[in-house]
Amino acid sequence: MTRFNRTRLCLFALLLPTMAGPAFAADPPTINTPPGQSVVVADHLKGKPPTASATSGTVRIATDAAHPDSGHVVVYTPPPGAVDLLDTVKYTPDGGSETTVPVQVRNPDSTLSDTKTYSESFKALFELFIIAILVESGLALLFRWKPFLSVFDPAAMNAVVAFLFSFTFVWIFDLDIVSRLFSVYTHSEQKPEFAGQVLTAMIIAGGSSVVNKLFQAFGLRSPLSHDDAAATTTTAQPTTGWIAVTPNRVNAVGEITVLLSGAAVGTIEGGAGKRSLLSVMLRDRGRFPPSDGFPVAPGNYSVSLAGRDSHGAAIVSPSSWGPYPVIAGAILDIELTI
Repeated sequence: MTRFNRTRLCLFALLLPTMAGPAFAADPPTINTPPGQSVVVADHLKGKPPTASATSGTVRIATDAAHPDSGHVVVYTPPPGAVDLLDTVKYTPDGGSETTVPVQVRNPDSTLSDTKTYSESFKALFELFIIAILVESGLALLFRWKPFLSVFDPAAMNAVVAFLFSFTFVWIFDLDIVSRLFSVYTHSEQKPEFAGQVLTAMIIAGGSSVVNKLFQAFGLRSPLSHDDAAATTTTAQPTTGWIAVTPNRVNAVGEITVLLSGAAVGTIEGGAGKRSLLSVMLRDRGRFPPSDGFPVAPGNYSVSLAGRDSHGAAIVSPSSWGPYPVIAGAILDIELTI
């Protein structure tokens, strides 16, 4: 290393503390004061009286008459009626730079405030819980209705219907429980908003179990113990496999019979399986079964199709699927040409 580089390195090492000092200067701590009570923000400020201001409250500059040499004092007074407020005081001493000090106006007896917060939260969530149970119970009649089950795929359509019904209910009665919860925790008046109503409707559509999780998340209900949670969430392992068949119609017209290892297990009435967004919501008549799958016990299976052509002659699929082993939990979607 040359002498010039060594000199430059030494100078950099000497200047580094002065360069890094302001960047790592700690922010002034927050000063706490009860509502309506003044508090000293800064004292022993020498020279001319400092300039000072506050965002919401008032600031005055005081001097100890008995000890005039002790310097000036910056005193902050909260605005009338302020109970839970985070204010900002800025002052500039004589010959110094501006300093910003946060002041928290809060009742020292926070137990009452916390009790009120939890009480309001519980009332809002309990209202959600009751509405969710009512909507859940009412929609159960629709979701068990045979015409609904014969037209729509419940796995895809139930959530859509539940949300649309919940949002209509929320919109008619102008409910926005989410915004009410924000008002409780921010201590400010939140008016009903479209986004809050949408989220409220989504929570209601999720059912009582979703609201129960909110109770636990807000600490208004004890969460399940590890043993209880395991007992609640443990489900039996699948004991069957699922097989679904979609025909690729080339010569077949009308009804097609599905043969599972040579035995007829069902028919396909409609045309070719649909591949549109609507087919996700509706039961697919061009598929066997129209939704989900046909359960089979673990074992070896083959799948083929039988039908008739446009002249009424009996035809079968040129090739079949299998025989292949089907294990428990398998989900097979097979397409065969006929």
